[in-house]
Amino acid sequence: MAYARANEQYQKALYRQLRVLEKSKVVNKIWYDGSIIAGQQWDVEIKKNLAASQIILFLISADFMASDYIMEEEYPKALQQQAEGKATIIPIIVDHCYWEVIPDIHQLQIPNPNEPLSDAPSLSLLLKKIVKAIHQAVQLRKDTVKKIPRKKLSFRHLPKKLLLLQTFKHQQNACPLNPKWSL
Repeated sequence: MAYARANEQYQKALYRQLRVLEKSKVVNKIWYDGSIIAGQQWDVEIKKNLAASQIILFLISADFMASDYIMEEEYPKALQQQAEGKATIIPIIVDHCYWEVIPDIHQLQIPNPNEPLSDAPSLSLLLKKIVKAIHQAVQLRKDTVKKIPRKKLSFRHLPKKLLLLQTFKHQQNACPLNPKWSL
């Protein structure tokens, strides 16, 4: 999950809501920069986990767009992964900002384009809707992967607009993906 430090309250609220997917074993692990352990190099850890992610959540705000690291490192890498079919970006609008100028943002599925988290009459209700959409995407992905013959298991076979979670619990004979989720 990429977010600006100024939006940490929304990151924490979303993380709490997403934990239900982890606890119910829909996903194996939810990863964000708060998972970095003392002594680890934050840049290396972020890049490593971003590269391993099948879904990448971006909490979009003016502070997010003002971050050189996010806009020059994380966002281009995520776009490349999505173009290669390795990941899907899910942008979540945090506050009113001119997000429409972000390169290639119009190609992405935005669960709340007209309702920023900062304006939600009930933040928990809006976050629940977003988490529910992510859960449905996991189920859709599981169904799609089941239909692909094992030897042809590849992200290229999945619809481009399909919201993908970075990981999900596989069935017994499925080939395991990386058990990390970039949030």
